[in-house]
Amino acid sequence: AQARLTGFDDPILDVGCGSRPARLAAFRKVGFRRLLGVEPFLDRDVVYQGIAVRRRRLADVTGQFGLIMFHHSFEHVPDPDATMARAAALLRPGGSLLIRTPVMGSGLWERYGVDWIELDPPRHLFVLPAAAIRRRAERNGLVAGPVVPDSSAWELVGSEQYRRDVAMLEPGSWFVDPAGSGWSDEEIARLADEARRLNAEGGAGRAGFWFHRPVDAPSPR
Repeated sequence: AQARLTGFDDPILDVGCGSRPARLAAFRKVGFRRLLGVEPFLDRDVVYQGIAVRRRRLADVTGQFGLIMFHHSFEHVPDPDATMARAAALLRPGGSLLIRTPVMGSGLWERYGVDWIELDPPRHLFVLPAAAIRRRAERNGLVAGPVVPDSSAWELVGSEQYRRDVAMLEPGSWFVDPAGSGWSDEEIARLADEARRLNAEGGAGRAGFWFHRPVDAPSPR
């Protein structure tokens, strides 16, 4: 892991985590105590396995965090520039930012074009190239760290179905009825192997981008 956490009391924020923040729950299971999820589309604030999940946007969050995470929520925000700026401002010096998101210009975009499932309009408001994500972070004083490709069979199955004019949640889709979809276990295993190969070779359609705020940076406002 690339997170530069200082201890179990270092605050962690998951942005756009939904009502069941499984990743925060995993942090809690190993001992982290100061965990917060925010999700603007909740009906109300909730508590999930002892973790507060607030019905609010990132702009309404205050405090400082050792780790801020966007697990496929960054591409859903209407203003990526303002969102990046706010996330950077909420990081304590030395803190880490993780953005997992689709990557425009990837090998899977080149293969599938408009059938690439990660375009996902209208839910995805934008899909940025890797360089554009880095520029936005660096403009806000963050230092780029590793980029971790993380495509899976999900992305390949969905794109193949779109190419065949099968929507994600319609009858006959593997996501709705795996047994009746026509996809064999062997085919899914082959696509999972292909996704791992794409991750290793740099052709993946999604990735996790790590950034950190320098230790000697001014304290966030």
